Amino acid sequence: MSLLSKLFKSIRKNSVTDVPPEDFTFLVRLAEIISHNDENVVSAVAECVGNVNLYAEKNKSRYYAEWAVDIKECDMETLCLTGFISELEYGGYLAVADSSCCLDDFLFAVNQLKTLETDLSDIELSEEEAIQVWCEAVNIHLKGKPILCGVDIGGEDWNLIWLTKEELDEVFELCKGKRLYISYADCCYV
Repeated sequence: MSLLSKLFKSIRKNSVTDVPPEDFTFLVRLAEIISHNDENVVSAVAECVGNVNLYAEKNKSRYYAEWAVDIKECDMETLCLTGFISELEYGGYLAVADSSCCLDDFLFAVNQLKTLETDLSDIELSEEEAIQVWCEAVNIHLKGKPILCGVDIGGEDWNLIWLTKEELDEVFELCKGKRLYISYADCCYV
């Protein structure tokens, strides 16, 4: 059983053939904000949310290969959230970094994000620090324009994205009461 499956086993009440327990259309709006209305990303997330069973079946090799998620063992929420994260990553608007990654891996992940137009080479980051400290240092250096944020769906990975302050405010509102958390730097993943 995968890590995501284990984490969410306790809330799995619906099989993949059941009706979703909540409305996931907010993920389409989040995809619009994070990808700056990238048509490919938004339409793929809309497809996922619109018919998660069909989307998961069509992308089952991706679910398993990249996320170790068995679509027959997951609840609707996990399938929708994993599809959302996956589409943002494929589009280049989200980069995954392991919580225990080295500095080079962190910088590689951040530099993969499409929406960054700032050179980070002059930031002094120590290999001895952790990912939380590096995120905070990047945000301090950029003075919040943009803000390096994390999308947390309940795992060990840091799903990094760029947002403006205005986008972050809207995203916070959209995520209230959901199992999806968006946070930034020093208050990340509370």
